Amino acid sequence: MKNRLYHWCIVLTVLLQSGYCIAQNNVIDEVVWVVGDEAIYKSEVEQTRREAQLNGVQWEGDPYCIIPEQLAINKLFLNQAELDSIIITEDDVASDVEDRIKALVDDMGSEEKVEEYYSMSMTQLRNRLYENYRQEYTIAEVRRKIVSRDL
Repeated sequence: MKNRLYHWCIVLTVLLQSGYCIAQNNVIDEVVWVVGDEAIYKSEVEQTRREAQLNGVQWEGDPYCIIPEQLAINKLFLNQAELDSIIITEDDVASDVEDRIKALVDDMGSEEKVEEYYSMSMTQLRNRLYENYRQEYTIAEVRRKIVSRDL
């Protein structure tokens, strides 16, 4: 009886360890930088690089160094906006998103081509653009306030 229990413990231990080893190879995402309570993920850097590449952006240096730095600075500005209670109106952002969507459709010829180019649905693209514009406007407002304090 003791011998059988001992063998089961060994089998269980081997199975648990092999499962642990397999789990180590299944990395979903990696944190490349932490700003305050906010993490910058490798996937976020890669997505930013890919979108910039689609828009023809040229990097002076290694994009895998420049992009995390830019994302970190943006997160600092967004954190400052939260501290200063800066709010961007939805109307300004929504109208600019629709203008951008219309320009993309006009340039590419159809919504289907836009979806294919960006590898996402129009709803996903609108949401992405909305969040990007909201963040850009918030950062611009923080910068404006910082400059106006210095004058």
